[in-house]
Amino acid sequence: MVSQNGLANFAGYAPAFAGIGQAIEASFGGTEKMKPAEYRMRSAEFHPEAFTMPLAVTAGGKDTAVPPASVLRLAEAVRKRNPHVLVLHRPEGGHATDYEDTVQAHEFAITAACQ
Repeated sequence: MVSQNGLANFAGYAPAFAGIGQAIEASFGGTEKMKPAEYRMRSAEFHPEAFTMPLAVTAGGKDTAVPPASVLRLAEAVRKRNPHVLVLHRPEGGHATDYEDTVQAHEFAITAACQ
């Protein structure tokens, strides 16, 4: 699995773009306050044991659209159970993954899956 600038926890997430928040609410059947169990169920951070496959994560430290904290916590939690985790965290990066990191993340995931 490859996550590029991903979100691993919808709880408390305040989207930088209004339309994203409305789309999440529509998909989840309501706000977080109305459907806390749904938001928790759909937040990968609460289910690291489900990640039995290789996981590669790219994240930018200055990403304001999707702050990297939740996906970085997920990667660390998965790493405790699964040695096939790659984190490419660029502290000065924003909500973008360059070509080189994209290739490295995908090659890692494919190579680790084939072992």
